[in-house]
Amino acid sequence: HPKVLAEVKRLYRLNKDESFSAFVVEASVYPKVQEDFGSFFETKIAVQASYENRLKRAHEKGLTDEEFKIRSMHQLGEENLLMHADLVLDNNATFQELKQQFLNKVST
Repeated sequence: HPKVLAEVKRLYRLNKDESFSAFVVEASVYPKVQEDFGSFFETKIAVQASYENRLKRAHEKGLTDEEFKIRSMHQLGEENLLMHADLVLDNNATFQELKQQFLNKVST
Protein backbone atom coordinates (compact mmCIF):
# COMPACT_ATOMS: atom_id res chain seq x y z
CA HIS A 1 0.00 0.00 0.00
CA PRO A 2 2.88 2.46 0.29
CA LYS A 3 2.98 2.52 -3.53
CA VAL A 4 -0.71 3.43 -3.62
CA LEU A 5 -0.18 6.32 -1.23
CA ALA A 6 2.88 7.47 -3.19
CA GLU A 7 0.81 7.53 -6.40
CA VAL A 8 -2.02 9.44 -4.72
CA LYS A 9 0.46 12.02 -3.44
CA ARG A 10 2.09 12.28 -6.87
CA LEU A 11 -1.27 12.92 -8.53
CA TYR A 12 -2.19 15.44 -5.85
CA ARG A 13 1.04 17.39 -6.37
CA LEU A 14 0.51 17.27 -10.13
CA ASN A 15 -2.99 18.76 -9.82
CA LYS A 16 -2.91 20.93 -6.69
CA ASP A 17 -2.32 24.17 -8.57
CA GLU A 18 -5.40 23.67 -10.74
CA SER A 19 -8.62 25.45 -9.91
CA PHE A 20 -10.33 22.32 -8.54
CA SER A 21 -12.33 22.67 -5.34
CA ALA A 22 -11.59 19.09 -4.25
CA PHE A 23 -9.22 16.19 -4.80
CA VAL A 24 -11.16 12.95 -4.40
CA VAL A 25 -9.65 9.51 -3.92
CA GLU A 26 -11.71 6.33 -3.77
CA ALA A 27 -9.85 4.44 -1.09
CA SER A 28 -11.63 1.27 -0.07
CA VAL A 29 -8.40 0.12 1.59
CA TYR A 30 -8.08 3.25 3.73
CA PRO A 31 -8.63 1.69 7.19
CA LYS A 32 -6.09 -1.05 6.41
CA VAL A 33 -3.39 1.57 5.92
CA GLN A 34 -4.74 4.29 8.18
CA GLU A 35 -1.39 5.20 9.68
CA ASP A 36 -0.13 6.28 6.25
CA PHE A 37 -3.30 7.72 4.75
CA GLY A 38 -4.81 9.34 7.84
CA SER A 39 -2.67 12.45 7.92
CA PHE A 40 -2.89 12.99 4.17
CA PHE A 41 -6.67 13.27 3.79
CA GLU A 42 -8.55 16.24 5.19
CA THR A 43 -11.94 14.50 5.20
CA LYS A 44 -12.82 10.81 4.99
CA ILE A 45 -16.29 9.95 3.70
CA ALA A 46 -17.94 6.54 4.03
CA VAL A 47 -20.73 5.71 1.59
CA GLN A 48 -22.95 2.92 2.84
CA ALA A 49 -25.78 0.98 1.24
CA SER A 50 -27.85 -2.01 2.28
CA TYR A 51 -26.72 -5.49 1.33
CA GLU A 52 -29.75 -5.81 -0.93
CA ASN A 53 -28.96 -2.62 -2.84
CA ARG A 54 -25.29 -3.52 -3.18
CA LEU A 55 -26.27 -6.96 -4.52
CA LYS A 56 -28.78 -5.44 -6.97
CA ARG A 57 -26.15 -2.99 -8.26
CA ALA A 58 -23.63 -5.82 -8.61
CA HIS A 59 -26.16 -7.77 -10.70
CA GLU A 60 -26.66 -4.68 -12.88
CA LYS A 61 -22.90 -4.71 -13.52
CA GLY A 62 -23.03 -8.37 -14.51
CA LEU A 63 -21.74 -9.99 -11.33
CA THR A 64 -23.22 -13.24 -10.09
CA ASP A 65 -24.28 -13.81 -6.49
CA GLU A 66 -21.11 -15.84 -5.93
CA GLU A 67 -18.83 -13.15 -7.40
CA PHE A 68 -20.51 -10.53 -5.23
CA LYS A 69 -20.15 -12.72 -2.14
CA ILE A 70 -16.42 -13.25 -2.80
CA ARG A 71 -15.83 -9.53 -3.31
CA SER A 72 -17.77 -8.70 -0.16
CA MET A 73 -15.72 -11.14 1.89
CA HIS A 74 -12.52 -9.30 0.91
CA GLN A 75 -13.84 -5.90 1.95
CA LEU A 76 -13.66 -4.42 5.40
CA GLY A 77 -16.82 -4.59 7.43
CA GLU A 78 -19.15 -1.61 7.45
CA GLU A 79 -18.57 -1.01 11.16
CA ASN A 80 -14.83 -0.67 10.57
CA LEU A 81 -15.30 1.74 7.67
CA LEU A 82 -17.77 3.90 9.59
CA MET A 83 -15.43 4.10 12.55
CA HIS A 84 -12.85 5.92 10.39
CA ALA A 85 -15.26 8.25 8.58
CA ASP A 86 -15.68 11.97 9.16
CA LEU A 87 -18.91 11.94 7.12
CA VAL A 88 -21.31 9.09 6.39
CA LEU A 89 -23.56 9.11 3.34
CA ASP A 90 -26.49 6.76 2.79
CA ASN A 91 -26.52 5.34 -0.75
CA ASN A 92 -29.86 3.53 -0.73
CA ALA A 93 -31.66 5.93 -3.06
CA THR A 94 -30.87 7.59 -6.36
CA PHE A 95 -27.56 9.09 -7.40
CA GLN A 96 -29.18 12.53 -7.38
CA GLU A 97 -30.28 12.06 -3.76
CA LEU A 98 -26.78 10.88 -2.80
CA LYS A 99 -25.30 13.94 -4.49
CA GLN A 100 -27.70 16.26 -2.67
CA GLN A 101 -26.97 14.56 0.65
CA PHE A 102 -23.24 15.11 0.03
CA LEU A 103 -23.74 18.77 -0.88
CA ASN A 104 -25.89 19.33 2.21
CA LYS A 105 -23.27 17.80 4.51
CA VAL A 106 -20.24 19.57 3.09
CA SER A 107 -21.91 22.98 3.01
CA THR A 108 -22.73 22.95 6.74
